Amino acid sequence: MFCRSVLFTIAVCVVSAQTQPPANPIVSVRGVTNFFTQQPAPSLVAPGSLVQITGLNLGPQTAISAAATPWPTMLGDVGVTIDGKAAPLYSVGSDTILAQVPPGVSNGLVDVVVTRTAGSSAPARVNVTSSAPARVNVTPIAPAVRTAKDVGYGAPRGTVTAQSITMTADGLGPTNPPIAAGDVGPSSPPAVPTAVITAYVGGLPAKVKVTASTTAPGEFDVNIAVPTGGRAGDIITLMANKQVANFTVYSPIAAARTEFVALPSDAPDVASLVSTGFNGNFLVALGARGSDGCYAGATLDMAAKTYTAIPDCLTSCWGGCRRGARRRRYHCGADRPTHRRCQERHQFRREDL
Repeated sequence: MFCRSVLFTIAVCVVSAQTQPPANPIVSVRGVTNFFTQQPAPSLVAPGSLVQITGLNLGPQTAISAAATPWPTMLGDVGVTIDGKAAPLYSVGSDTILAQVPPGVSNGLVDVVVTRTAGSSAPARVNVTSSAPARVNVTPIAPAVRTAKDVGYGAPRGTVTAQSITMTADGLGPTNPPIAAGDVGPSSPPAVPTAVITAYVGGLPAKVKVTASTTAPGEFDVNIAVPTGGRAGDIITLMANKQVANFTVYSPIAAARTEFVALPSDAPDVASLVSTGFNGNFLVALGARGSDGCYAGATLDMAAKTYTAIPDCLTSCWGGCRRGARRRRYHCGADRPTHRRCQERHQFRREDL
């Protein structure tokens, strides 16, 4: 009898556990990120940007995706609100949701809430940014380039040749004609961003053409003509209304190269070479600091094999000068004569510092 009672109790407990409703959805700490940039939360996004939400119990065990466009605001029993507005959903699963930031959200940190039949998650946060935060009624813009491995950096997703770069971006702002939330752009005439779009390859201006994708909501097809002088390893810079997207690399370098530039006979000894950070062709050579407080400098063009001396005084004084906390004097951490010469060269004024 004792054994039967124990077995009966266990059976009742098992049945009771199986009939308990599923837990509420839980969004992970820092669980809302910009899908393209993979920037840690709170990520910068804009209306139309794609966000990735991670956590527990966010959706069914077997993920489901939108069957057509425009994307629905409910997939299964899953819904997402961003700043209280229903977000179009591309896919939902137990640990990941891919959604689009709807139009009309406020600037700044806003709440992201996942809702299912069992209940709602605690609010998470995402940062909706504006191209001009000090102004009102400005449409937020947060340009982002999708990368080949979806890690936010490296080569862009698309096709790269010696003549052109095709890639995908989002967060470029409103379009003309406008596109409904969760929908794709029209094919004729194509929708284009109303923002001013500019592009550079290795710091060199490049012609760029941007149209809203006709197959993927929230995305833009970007085509950049590689300028003369562009080379493997150069940084691709895409901007919308002067807001810079995450940097990507034009044709990653397969192997290191060794190149030489002949220096003129009067060139000072080179103490360091500094990359411009955008173009592998251009370097800045710096010599030792002279008695006048200036560093001898020159620019090197590795493609043209040229060395050009910089006639101006290069010194850390401009960035390093600071005002004394108690006395209204300015110093650079150098000796007084050097500091005085620095001031004379740059004609420092109190209002400049």
